[in-house]
Amino acid sequence: MLCKVCRRCGLCAGPDELKTFSSQNVCLSTILPHSFKAESGGSSCDIGIAFDLGTTTIAAAAFSLQDGMLLAQKGETNAQVPFGADCISRISFAASGGLQKLHAVVSSQLASIAQSLLMTIAPAFLSQRRGRPQIKKIVIAGNTVMQSLAAGLDVQTLGAFPFTPPSYFGKTFDDVFNGTSLEDCGAEVFFAPAVSGFIGGDALCSALSCGLVSDTNAFLADVGTNCEMAAYNSKTQKLLFASSAAGPAFEGYGISCGSSAKGGAVSRVYMKENNICCSVIGGGSAQSICGTGVLSAVSAFLKAGIIDCHGTIANGSDFINIGGSVRLTQQDIRNFQLAKAAVMAGLTILSHKAGVTSDADLYLAGGFGSSFSPQDAASTGMIPRFLSSRTLSCGNASLSGAAMILLSSTERQHILDLAAIAEFTELAVQDDFQEVYIKSLEFDV
Repeated sequence: MLCKVCRRCGLCAGPDELKTFSSQNVCLSTILPHSFKAESGGSSCDIGIAFDLGTTTIAAAAFSLQDGMLLAQKGETNAQVPFGADCISRISFAASGGLQKLHAVVSSQLASIAQSLLMTIAPAFLSQRRGRPQIKKIVIAGNTVMQSLAAGLDVQTLGAFPFTPPSYFGKTFDDVFNGTSLEDCGAEVFFAPAVSGFIGGDALCSALSCGLVSDTNAFLADVGTNCEMAAYNSKTQKLLFASSAAGPAFEGYGISCGSSAKGGAVSRVYMKENNICCSVIGGGSAQSICGTGVLSAVSAFLKAGIIDCHGTIANGSDFINIGGSVRLTQQDIRNFQLAKAAVMAGLTILSHKAGVTSDADLYLAGGFGSSFSPQDAASTGMIPRFLSSRTLSCGNASLSGAAMILLSSTERQHILDLAAIAEFTELAVQDDFQEVYIKSLEFDV
């Protein structure tokens, strides 16, 4: 049976699970493309760690620098969330005197994750007489705000037009881990290059990992709190990026019964003989609903006429019971509409600017992006219908790309080349953005 994440091996664990090489149940394809070849070198105890520094979650993977073998991986909720659910609120917090606090929180968390990975790897290393694992290289990929905060850079210029980043990265940084357990490890800390204030290293790493620039027209959508999107026209060789602030609804935040994709969360809603049914992660009774559950619920309710094309609950109620104590409120539906319209508007404008309105692949990245049904997304007007039949799930493509530039100098140069040709499209200043966005709020697109 093919894995739902990588569509190859069937061994993928969930985003919060820790996997180690000692079990041999490691899905390399969730981290690295099968065609990727790591460079060999270093001693048997040298390891590198790739981080995907998301606004809501942080994912990490540790590799042997000698042979590129995946050793362990781990995911956690970003400890900065209490200071703001999105980038704008964290920029505001930083501007009001919280910059050092945000930097200290994230650098300490990255160091803690690294130490956890070391502790997981160490017993197997010692049993194989490889010595104690030593961190020699670190790669960090995230949106421009997250990378700036991790590097300890002032983010005030990212809060006002023209949203100039304090750095375009694509280089190593010193003193990132001062005051943490990694302060004296001596590791090289490389930040993936950014394109603009809204397109950071995570988007470029995703494009690298997916092989977006090829002989085929393609789109990329990393759907989350901050949605990074890209379009590539294989004829003109034009690579366009855009970013849209969808908010945290896709990750379960801002939804009355929302949660991350964890045990007890509704992951799918469907109708059976006019009855509302649901699938719950781990089985048992429904305790919450995650992003894919919200998407499938809205899709199912639209088809059943429970909500209309404007998103209004047809019988005038303020909520719809889904299962157990879980319900979807009218406000939840409105929050979903705002989020899905941000994605649809971005992809629509990129489609027109790139000159690609048919015959294209759509790479879906990120935890939510790799899990939802493209058909549900198309039926709710979250993605253009012409993209719904040629979708490719690429898992955590940002982490995959970060691992590639961790393990290969060739790929590191490749991502710098991508950054050089990439163009950023500022959606808000497009003449038709407001019109497209408002139209995208509806469900009859």
